Amino acid sequence: MFRGAHGFILVVLTLVSGMARAGAVDPRLPAAAPTRIVGRVIDAKTRAGIGSVQVRLDGITAVATTTTDGAFEFEDVAPGRHEIIVFVDGFAACDPVVVTVRPAIDLHMEVEYSLQMTTEVRGTGSAPPASPPTVSLGPAELTGQQVASAIGGLGDVARVMQLRPGVAPSQDNRNDLLVRGGGAWETSVRVDGFELPTGSHFAWPGSSGGGISLIPSGSIQNASLDTGGFSVAFGERASGVMDVQTRTGARDAVRGRIELTAGGIYGLAEGRLPAPDGQSGSWMVSARRSILEMAVSRGDSRAAPSYVDLVGNLDVPLSPVHRLHVLGFDSSDGLEVSWTLSASALTGKETLRLGGVSLSSAWSDKTRTDVSVSWASNTTSLSEVQQTATSFVNASLERFLRVRGEIRRTITPHVVVLAGATLKRSDVNFNLQDGSYRNEWNIWVPAIKASWRDTVSDTAGYAEVNWMFGPAELTVGARADHSGRTDRWYASPRTHLQVRLGSRWRLTGGWGEYRQDIPDVWLGSNVANRSLDPVRCVTMTSGVEGAPWQGGSFTVEGFRKRYTGYPIDPSVPSRVLVSAGADFESPLVGILAPSGRVNADGVDTSFSQDFRGALTLALGYSYWDVREFNLLQQWIRADYDIRHQARVWLVWHKSRRWSASALWRYAAGRPYTPYDVTASLIAGTGRFDRSKTNAVTYPAYHRLDLRAERVFTTRRSAVTLFVEVDNVYNRNNVYMYEWSKALRGVQPILQWGLTPIGGVRIDF
Repeated sequence: MFRGAHGFILVVLTLVSGMARAGAVDPRLPAAAPTRIVGRVIDAKTRAGIGSVQVRLDGITAVATTTTDGAFEFEDVAPGRHEIIVFVDGFAACDPVVVTVRPAIDLHMEVEYSLQMTTEVRGTGSAPPASPPTVSLGPAELTGQQVASAIGGLGDVARVMQLRPGVAPSQDNRNDLLVRGGGAWETSVRVDGFELPTGSHFAWPGSSGGGISLIPSGSIQNASLDTGGFSVAFGERASGVMDVQTRTGARDAVRGRIELTAGGIYGLAEGRLPAPDGQSGSWMVSARRSILEMAVSRGDSRAAPSYVDLVGNLDVPLSPVHRLHVLGFDSSDGLEVSWTLSASALTGKETLRLGGVSLSSAWSDKTRTDVSVSWASNTTSLSEVQQTATSFVNASLERFLRVRGEIRRTITPHVVVLAGATLKRSDVNFNLQDGSYRNEWNIWVPAIKASWRDTVSDTAGYAEVNWMFGPAELTVGARADHSGRTDRWYASPRTHLQVRLGSRWRLTGGWGEYRQDIPDVWLGSNVANRSLDPVRCVTMTSGVEGAPWQGGSFTVEGFRKRYTGYPIDPSVPSRVLVSAGADFESPLVGILAPSGRVNADGVDTSFSQDFRGALTLALGYSYWDVREFNLLQQWIRADYDIRHQARVWLVWHKSRRWSASALWRYAAGRPYTPYDVTASLIAGTGRFDRSKTNAVTYPAYHRLDLRAERVFTTRRSAVTLFVEVDNVYNRNNVYMYEWSKALRGVQPILQWGLTPIGGVRIDF
């Protein structure tokens, strides 16, 4: 909220509570040819599909790998009893699930699991350490171990998700998730089903992105990012949902982890928690402290950022029916920046806290309910002093109480219904101040001085039907949100269809309306903004996913997004605020005009090939066309209209002790507005050329990263050492151009140069 591997840590993954669901079949039907088993492997907490899982039918009779949504299929299955086992290569398998296939009737089933992880070393391998983002349509899922070891990710779950198809980064310094032309504040971040007010340290208000994720990789069990049109169960955001599940503690002994990486000093402890009826629960606590307090020099500035985050959870089975989950979260940021030449300084502190309790109940094999309550607070104190005069203040306190109730009912083996309701109560208190000035567009910006307190309640209801018929699966849902500020209802219908063409091909398509809430800090800047409707986004997608040969898979998905009601600040009439939040800039605005429109079209593609379990090659390419309509009645390229994006990974993971990876990434130059040199010289400061808004582009961005890891194991511990070099050939990637008073001209501000990174991780 401020301005401007797999080092083979060998773990045991225990899959438990698998339960197949199959409906009754009329035994009077005549015998017929062999039929199919069509199913999904889903997470017990989130009900989301689990991708890249092996499903084995009757020992070695047949093996299938689940797609991203957890789907699998076996063809030509003979009638009778069959045994299904789900497992991840190198880890423990689940208990067998027995199903009965009836003649001439396809069997549809769900296999439900809770994933539990310990750090005990078993001497077996696991997934590739620095795995590329999953080749997928829709959500991509990664384990915390993959996040920790992913090249170019700094152990940051958001930075790793930036590398997947459909997502673009804003710059090296930040981890914003720009989903298919959307803004940095259009992605929701949820932890164990509870929504965080913001997802990163040093974040822009309400944004998923900032300097580094609030959630250390060691505390993550798995994480997914949905970019292809998410369920009606999720609201308030227009582009994506990043869903993070925290690590379930070990249940056999007290275990721990210590790390020293670029993300800071990190420690974790976990263990067993006794529960009723001889069952066992678990606990986990972790803490991380930054090592960034050393002064960072950049031009004439000095910066001293710092942060601390704490994460803890309890997972307790109360009975065979009910399960209780508790999450605690606390983070704090501090920042001191001084500009020596201008005798100015920026200081600030931000604290985020969240507590959540959820109760999951499996009343039968057909009915499940989930009830959750969470409370979160976000406190910010930020001020800028210029030559003894205070010019900028953001003192804000936001509190959120959220309640959610949800029921999932299997009507028939082919039809599942989901329904739920949510309540959000917001208490906000803002004290905002910014002095008047003439901006780089040579427009006079009036002073902002606002003191605003408000309490509102937002409610929503939603329902969704999932219908499987033959090789097709159709999901139709609708969401209705009532805003306490505008006192209006907003409807969001959505639908999604997928068709499996055998076990190797899948077609998908979707359409939906999505609503994006206006950030509270904009509402606090001027009370007139309180009447703004949420931004409306209509999204359409269509694609194909295939695995045409052994070890190879690819995806192609096109998208079309149409935004209306996007705010524009009249102080910068040519800029639609879809670009806001992807920088360390002032979040304050004046009275906003809700007349911005944004059109985003494009295609995202990816391909991966595994070579005999020793080498993985992955390729990604995206073409985007993002345009915005501004107050000047012009269609122009948006700030993050990145036409071409490409990524190439190579991951070597043959050895159980060593791994190595390489990542090359490319992005076409972003649009920008050049300075009017003559006007800038006359004014003595930078002035943009209004006739060339976003008319020229920065040089193309590209860099090569290399990484190697080595693991040393004993019977009860593992030590992982890694070294990584980012931007190996020291490419001078331009972030922006800045007017220099000293040079009386334009100078480039560069992104990261050659950057060595190293670290150590100890599991015991």
